[in-house]
Amino acid sequence: MSKTNLILGTVQIGMNYGIANATGKPDIKTAREILQAAWDGGIQEFDTAIGYGESEKILGVILHEMGVSSLAQINTKPHGSWNGQDFSEVKKDLEASLKKLHVEQLNTLLFHNEAILESWTPKISDAVNALRDEGKIRNVGVSVYSADAAMRALSNPAIDVVQIPANLLDRRFEKAGILHKAQSLGKALQIRSIFLQGLLFMAPHQLPAHMAFAKRDLADLHHILCESNLTLTAAAIGFVQAEWPGCKILIGAETQKQVLDNLDAATIQISPEIIARIKKQFPDVSEQILNPSLWGK
Repeated sequence: MSKTNLILGTVQIGMNYGIANATGKPDIKTAREILQAAWDGGIQEFDTAIGYGESEKILGVILHEMGVSSLAQINTKPHGSWNGQDFSEVKKDLEASLKKLHVEQLNTLLFHNEAILESWTPKISDAVNALRDEGKIRNVGVSVYSADAAMRALSNPAIDVVQIPANLLDRRFEKAGILHKAQSLGKALQIRSIFLQGLLFMAPHQLPAHMAFAKRDLADLHHILCESNLTLTAAAIGFVQAEWPGCKILIGAETQKQVLDNLDAATIQISPEIIARIKKQFPDVSEQILNPSLWGK
């Protein structure tokens, strides 16, 4: 089993998720197949959260049944509503997560609310460092939505990991120099939303009426991929691997086949010419497309 730079996101095994999700939440048999295929393919890191429905519970049970709980690297998130005040809430969430996951230590405790960066205090740093000293966590991370928040997180001595969105259409964090900043500080980056919550898989005619604003860019993207003889999966993973070297890449899956397709795609190297064409075609895509919170209903 060779290692990979992919992290399996497990929101899909805990709840319905993604605009292009046609199958819904997998049953327990499918969840086992997903996790087994990931592990056999070299994926040893998993992303979950208290807020992902039954994800923590299902992940914990299946990894325990597989006999790999002590080997797996698990990242989870406390409730996103935590405002940086009473850290006992975070500790309570952490203990609940460890129990459900059948592990004694998290790889990364990942805060899912970038607003806490504005209220971060030395007391919070002391609290997370105490959790490290107790062996409850290895790393502390923050998932962010803006380049400014990424810079603040990277500059925080108590934060080891920053999770950011990036994909075929999204240049924001690249232009802000986030990769160089992380490398200069020895911090780890995780890249999420490489499929833009499934939007990139959709043909323009499949878009709901309230998302007609994305039709032109989707059509242009699919045209480039068709001419380049690339699948969306291969292009999305290969592009991020090329543009964000050394970074972990978060993927999700609703079926075993999707896991296997992602693993295969991760072995495909995209030519510099195709990468340059994509970057030229999409230099500054509207945030209305890049930010799912702006999609409306």
